[in-house]
Amino acid sequence: MEDDSKRRKTELETRVLEKVGEAITAIKNAKHVDQVIAALHSVAVLLFPIDSSLISGSIDQLYLDQVLSTKVPSINERDDLWQAFYRGPAFSTLARLLLHDVASNWLVCFPFSARKHVYDIFFVNGLMAEVVQTLVPCLQLSGSDGIEVNAVLSNAERLVVLCLLENNGVLQMAREFGVSCMYEDSTNDWLRPSLSRVAQLVASVPDKARLRAPTSLTSQYPYSLMCKYMV
Repeated sequence: MEDDSKRRKTELETRVLEKVGEAITAIKNAKHVDQVIAALHSVAVLLFPIDSSLISGSIDQLYLDQVLSTKVPSINERDDLWQAFYRGPAFSTLARLLLHDVASNWLVCFPFSARKHVYDIFFVNGLMAEVVQTLVPCLQLSGSDGIEVNAVLSNAERLVVLCLLENNGVLQMAREFGVSCMYEDSTNDWLRPSLSRVAQLVASVPDKARLRAPTSLTSQYPYSLMCKYMV
């Protein structure tokens, strides 16, 4: 039974990683923003209960047909794929592209509905402990070839506010750690280092934020309060 579970986990991680690889290739080869939106939708629809018609007014009919014809997994399958995506290497792989290349080159062209349903959703509706560990370091970025640094930093700041402040990210993390504790071994040796690492990242947000970042990022109060809540 345990071997079957491990095999199933590996199969799901491989499947979702292959889909992420296809999306990354499509984005890197994209000539139009609609191609980027369609590529991200092909991954998002596997993980989240998306109503694809909500982005129907955002893209050209050529790509809309592709979006609307995408096969939607069952609820149970989607939940399994979500776990495989965030607990395996797929999320960090896609997030690097989202936070750098897409933020720098494409995001400004996204209609609001597309940004919400096929971009922000990977962070807002994700496994928040993993999201924070990927997102917060992006508040500090030096110059890089082909990257519009200001666009990347502004987007990272927006997402931190969106995830932690506007969508109760700390509460989500508390729930995640609580659920994980229930299903892991009786010892909590694994939990305290993970919780400490995430709490330190949350506490570092004001120090990592730029001087001209929104005051909701530079103020120590909400983040110190969050850390007290977490630990």
